[in-house]
Amino acid sequence: MSENKFTINGSGINDLTPEQFCRIFNKAPVGIFISTPEGRFISANLTLAQSLGYDSPQDLIDSITDIATQVYADSSNRKQISQLLETHDEIANYECQFQQRDGSKLWVSLNIRQTRDKDNKIVNYMGFVTDINERKLAEEAIRRSENYYRTIFETSGSAILIVDRDTTISHVNSIFETISGYSKQEIEGKKYWTDFVHPEDKAWMKENHYLRRRDPGAASFQYEFRVHDRNLKMLYCYLTISLIPDTEQSVISLVDITERKRMEEKLKEMGIYDSLTGLYNRNFFDGEIKRLSDGRYAPIGIIVCDLDGLKSVNDTKGHLFGDKLIVKAAEIMRTNLRSSDIVARIGGDEFAVLLTNVTREVMERLLDRIRRAVQDYNNTNPDLPLSMSMGHSMSEDQLSDLQDLFREADNRMYREKFQG
Repeated sequence: MSENKFTINGSGINDLTPEQFCRIFNKAPVGIFISTPEGRFISANLTLAQSLGYDSPQDLIDSITDIATQVYADSSNRKQISQLLETHDEIANYECQFQQRDGSKLWVSLNIRQTRDKDNKIVNYMGFVTDINERKLAEEAIRRSENYYRTIFETSGSAILIVDRDTTISHVNSIFETISGYSKQEIEGKKYWTDFVHPEDKAWMKENHYLRRRDPGAASFQYEFRVHDRNLKMLYCYLTISLIPDTEQSVISLVDITERKRMEEKLKEMGIYDSLTGLYNRNFFDGEIKRLSDGRYAPIGIIVCDLDGLKSVNDTKGHLFGDKLIVKAAEIMRTNLRSSDIVARIGGDEFAVLLTNVTREVMERLLDRIRRAVQDYNNTNPDLPLSMSMGHSMSEDQLSDLQDLFREADNRMYREKFQG
């Protein structure tokens, strides 16, 4: 695989095709990786490889045999991350140092999520790596000597501002001017820090601002929040704040992480949707089975559908025609069921539906609508007809086992398939 593509050496994101994976990750402004819990990279993007001094993602994957000792400057960081992921779904904004190929150190901020299998065993880690080296060096330099303050303040890779006790902004650098859309003359001494904060984040940020001055250890010094510019465009930022000794002022460092947040949301979407049909995927359907098992949404119905003869269509006409039938079946189900019903593609040619608060009469009516829609399609498309076998079941009480309910619907679907 060439250097401008994301390398995929194994599984990790079950619902992304390699093409989708490459398209998203090639444009990523941050390093992204998938690794095994034991410490081997499965996948990596070019941004991460180059930041660590490697020529390509494949070069990184082939060269690193132990992430703990070859990537982390302090191997105990990797051990701590593994321990945290045993009990938490994800780790946000974990700061540590990576070591580059030539031995030099690089400060990074890590956001890592673990993936578990059906037995709840961790199978891999997915991580976002943000280079915060310039910010960390800037902060260190400010602490080290105020003589270098102005130069560092203006040349830092982060947006930096100085905030007074009443949240008035006394100084900003040029990067904050770019982010905010205002000039220094419009900001310094005239605007409050909270003027730029998203309305939903303003109350807790202001509370932290004053709490920090009463008790520096009582409020976080790092967090993510939303800001807006003069045109009310919203941005996600990662903030680090420090109190300036012997003053009532704070120095705030901001990194724009909007692109990373959008990418995270995109990956979350792709983690629950089927890429061909746009329906929910099997992982999401299984999760909903668990979520709805508490009885609050009873009575619950389940419909299982299977396309008849899809293999024959694929073998004789090609997979493109088979995909067209799958997409058409998904469209029929989506448009003939209620908006509250959970419709998923749970296999190559198999679909399932979860219907909450449903009566037997409504269930029968929906099944009839699907059958009529299939017949209407076949009347106008005789060259590529669609046939679906369907089975259904309904809970009799609030404590019904939804897995048993699914198996019952699945068995009925197969009986219809064999009879037909």
